[in-house]
Order: sequence, then structure tokens, then C-alpha cells
Amino acid sequence: MSVSLRGRGVISFLILATVLAAPSVQASVIPSGVDVWFGTSTPTIAFKRGFQYLGPGSILSISGKVIASNAQLLANFKPSFAIPLDRGLDALAVTGTKKNPMPLFSTGRSFYSRTLNRMVSDGDLLNSKGQVVATNKQLVEAFKPKGANFGLDLIWVRSTDGQNGPEYWFSTNRSFYSNALGKMVSSNDILSNRGQIVATAADLLGAFKPRSGTGGIGIDSLIVHQESDSKEVFWFSTTKDFYSTSLKRMISSCDLIASNGTVLLTKRDFMKNFGFVLPICRPLELRATALTPPDGEPKPAEPATVCLLLAGALLATRRRRR
Repeated sequence: MSVSLRGRGVISFLILATVLAAPSVQASVIPSGVDVWFGTSTPTIAFKRGFQYLGPGSILSISGKVIASNAQLLANFKPSFAIPLDRGLDALAVTGTKKNPMPLFSTGRSFYSRTLNRMVSDGDLLNSKGQVVATNKQLVEAFKPKGANFGLDLIWVRSTDGQNGPEYWFSTNRSFYSNALGKMVSSNDILSNRGQIVATAADLLGAFKPRSGTGGIGIDSLIVHQESDSKEVFWFSTTKDFYSTSLKRMISSCDLIASNGTVLLTKRDFMKNFGFVLPICRPLELRATALTPPDGEPKPAEPATVCLLLAGALLATRRRRR
């Protein structure tokens, strides 16, 4: 039986939609009890039991849920009306607890906050309570930069307390000259608000041996993961696709990769629980990733453990009676 070219096209489309819509288990690289939140820079329509719009400024979960829309994230700031209404999502980190996670983020565009009665910069670190956690000036002041407002492209909360206050690892959208270091600081460098360059793009991408070199690829999100041997590995995504000569394959800007030269999550891993997804205007791009706080709560004892404890208690009681 022959199938027309049009029929084959329909069949291929249905197979692709079925594969993308298939349910899946969260990737094993993610620590137990932890969720992956992320954002994209691309307006997307998802089809799974209906129609769902995934805005480029929304926080999404790898489980297939919308954690918060851009409007919900910024509601407490009461942004003044502007076109486009979506201010985007650039940097993302999550603090707090498993039950009460608190997203920290930056926007892709500056906006006027009627709550704060001032402009909020695309380089300011914000939270969903309507507060500016740290201004761009505060983040970079230890570098004594030439100029002002360099944007905020990624964020990692290194510590929340200490003698000198919280420590943030971050990168900027725009390169700048540091008077403190006496050199240019690249927008692809990972910085500490203590005034240090933590890592460069070459440090993060070196294990992949990009065919075209590390310049111009760009770093777009950051998670610092501690391995079992206490070694820290950088998890990140890139601004552009590139070919890895060590893996002999293309690395997508939607892949979450590690500084040890491995691919952790792909675009399909991020989006498959949303069903069939259709990006609007341009290809899907990963913009931000973050891990939620771990459970941190003691697990209930297993039934076998409870039985052993009771048996031990009874045995101890009998011995005392003797």
C-alpha cells in the first residue's frame, strides 16, 4: 500500500508530537528532592491537554509546570504600562526552603516600579516580594568599574551570610573596565561581588574543545554543583550553539552542560513534560536555570526500621526484668 508525500508528512508530524508529549522521569543527574526551574527567551505555545502559553519571562519547571508568569513575578513592583508587557527573565536563582522557595531574578528590560517609585534596572537582582535584593552598582562596586549599569545575565547565590554579607557569583550583559583589576572584565566571565573573577568562558568550555574556540559562544546560566568528592562543577548553558570536538557533536544553546565536558540535560529533557511545544518567531533558547532548595526534612523511618527498633526495645526490657 502506497502512502502519499502529504500523508507521510502528517505521519511524521504525529510521531514527533507523540515523542515530545511522552511523559518522562526527571533526569538522574538532578539531586533527589530537587526541582529544576528555568526560563526561555522565546515565546512558546505548549499543547498538552489543551493550550498553554509559555511566556519568555515565565519561570518554568522541568516537571511541566508554570511556576510563575512574568506578570506574577513582577506584580508586587506594579510596573508602569509598557509595550511589550513581558519584561523578560535573564538571571535566576532560588533561595528559601523546599516548601517556601524564593526566586531571585533579573529582567531582560528595565522598567518603572510604581511601588518603589523609581526605575528598576535590567542589572538589578530582584525577588518576587517586590524588593531589590542588590542593585547592579552594589554587585560590581568592588571592581571599581568605569561606567554604570552593565546588566545581569546570570546569578548564583554562593552564601547568604558572612562577615561581608551575601556572596553572589554572576555575570553581566556588557563587558566593562575594572579599575580595581586594571583590565577589561568580559561579559562571559563569572564574577564574585567580592571583586574577583571566579572563572572565564575558557575555564567552563575548555573540556568541550569547541571547534571555533571559546570566544563568542557566551555563558547564559549557572548552577554550581558539589560532587560527592566535594569538588565543585559548573553547570551552565551557552548563548550560541557550538561544535564540541571532544564529544564529536553539536551542543545546543538549550542544553545544560557541565564544566567537566558532559551534557546533563537537553532541550527535549527541559520541554518534554509540556507536551508538544511550538516556539513562536524563532528557535527555542534556554535563558536561565536554577535548582530549588533540597528537601532538608528528615524522612520517616521505614517500616522495617521501626520493627527493628521495637524488637530491640522489647529485648532490652526483658533483660532488665531478669
